[in-house]
Amino acid sequence: MEKQDLRISRYRILRQLGSGGMGEVYAAEDERLRRKVAIKLIAADKASDSAARQRFEREAQAASALNHPNICTIFEINDHEGQPFLVMEYLEGQDLGKLSAAGPAELSSLLKWGVELTDALAAAHSHGIVHRDIKPANVFVNNRGNAKILDFGLAMLQEPSNGDTVSKLSTALTCMGSPMGTVAYMSPEQARGEELDARTDLFSLGAVLYELAAGQTPFPGPTPAVVFSSILTANPIPLSQTRTDVPPELERIINKALQKDRQARYQSAEEMKQDLNRLRPRQRTTHPRSPARSPTCRQPKTSRALACCCPRNGGRVGRRPNVVFSAIENDPHRNGLSSLHDCGLTFSECQSRQKSGLSGRCTSR
Repeated sequence: MEKQDLRISRYRILRQLGSGGMGEVYAAEDERLRRKVAIKLIAADKASDSAARQRFEREAQAASALNHPNICTIFEINDHEGQPFLVMEYLEGQDLGKLSAAGPAELSSLLKWGVELTDALAAAHSHGIVHRDIKPANVFVNNRGNAKILDFGLAMLQEPSNGDTVSKLSTALTCMGSPMGTVAYMSPEQARGEELDARTDLFSLGAVLYELAAGQTPFPGPTPAVVFSSILTANPIPLSQTRTDVPPELERIINKALQKDRQARYQSAEEMKQDLNRLRPRQRTTHPRSPARSPTCRQPKTSRALACCCPRNGGRVGRRPNVVFSAIENDPHRNGLSSLHDCGLTFSECQSRQKSGLSGRCTSR
């Protein structure tokens, strides 16, 4: 039977989204909740592999322990006829691997994604979860331009910094001397098979940001052995030599994330996020200025505009009650917003102006 004809539990398979060594991912419809979801099925030849099943469960347990807008949400892990499956939120867009293949990213997008990803990693690390496989293919950018981290299948549990615990996240797949992850984005300590902590994710993220900025990986090579050697001993080509519009501060941030000595690297995702966030352009809000008062009356240039812009009583304060005329429309200085102006008119004079067609009201004070 074709997968498109299948129903897995309450999910109706719609079409295949992708496949890999660990399994296949399908778009499906949750027939009970009437929503689209993504279903990851473990590969048939891996279904009886205990290590593969552990990795599958690890992904579900790690991601479901986190509630963050930049981490793909896991809804359910279950079993269908002996084949484990994950139910995840359905995302429309493309991963960073496809986006980076098209060439260097716009700096505004790079900074936005960098802030979102460091914020997501800060949340994961605060729960003691180290991703260990941050790479472009594991970052999805949806149609709204927001980045989300995928695939916690290699996640490792440490002591959470916030005091919480993740009850069932096994660390059985972690073994000293056996590097796990994707070669081009591994940290030096990961490449050496050493004990890891959250800073390995920051190195990997630095490699991802470098690739987005330069259009190439920081440690290229024709074979994994050459890439390993570059990660351990070589420095990447300076970003300023790959494109002319890279701010020196962004180059500094990425270089710091790519430090081979983890003590010289960013010590937390939050610290890296703050540096990236400072580079993002700010939305400037301009506040319209009130019209400056003039010592003499000026005839408004537009009809039905301000009633009066004179100082009170022409400078003779106290002879007549102060009156405020509030002009409602056609105020060129305030884009149609109401504004108050001291006119120095008697209340009856102000009312007379109002009756003559000016839009506003007279108020004594």
